[in-house]
Amino acid sequence: MGEIVTDEVYPPSEDSLFLCKSVEGFQADRVAEVGVGSGFVLRHYVQTNSPNLALGTDVDLGALKVARERERADSAEFVLCQSCNGLRGGSMQLVFFNPPYLRDEGTADTAISGGLEGIQVTYEMACSSYRVLERGGRMVFIASNLSNIDLLLSRLTDEKMGARKLASLKLFFEELFAFEVIKDESVSRKPL
Repeated sequence: MGEIVTDEVYPPSEDSLFLCKSVEGFQADRVAEVGVGSGFVLRHYVQTNSPNLALGTDVDLGALKVARERERADSAEFVLCQSCNGLRGGSMQLVFFNPPYLRDEGTADTAISGGLEGIQVTYEMACSSYRVLERGGRMVFIASNLSNIDLLLSRLTDEKMGARKLASLKLFFEELFAFEVIKDESVSRKPL
């Protein structure tokens, strides 16, 4: 596949491809990928949907450099920040992310560790992302059955972010789910 990655940047994998498929039908002019990593998913979205503004955020400068190299056509911008904390509130129509979602068992690998229940990073990214969505904006994220999905969905509901399952993908070692949170119903989606 000839992917541009370093040892420090999470390489595109099954979950990355699943996120690509989960967001490709959403039409939006202003999009952001949180935790852009290698830039694989954002580049795919830009190529298939041509938004007016595409942003990738990450806390890792090395990841942003890899993503920038992947996106040579200058069709995306990259911001060094935690989640969406560097973005203006209400500015995005679509935000998507593939967070670290494995339960933390003492690992220091921030590319895969989602905290004790595997949901803390997802929850924090969701709260930050929801803040930058305009009315009618959508958030799409990946979760794994290896994390405590029920607790995650409960916490999101407590924050008035009801999530619905878009799709699932069974792998030999886990099942992945794509979830959607909508501020209201005004963003269009092509049928799959």
